[in-house]
Amino acid sequence: LLTGDWPTALQADPRTRREATGLIAAFFAYHQDHQLRSLPHLDLTQ
Repeated sequence: LLTGDWPTALQADPRTRREATGLIAAFFAYHQDHQLRSLPHLDLTQ
């Protein structure tokens, strides 16, 4: 996925695709939450 090799990614078996989907969703959720919690610490007065 990181290299953009979509033909290979699309050939993965359903179990692997489900696992990857869960990992990507968790990664995204973690970073979204982290970004929102750190927002008050930014100096936006510039």
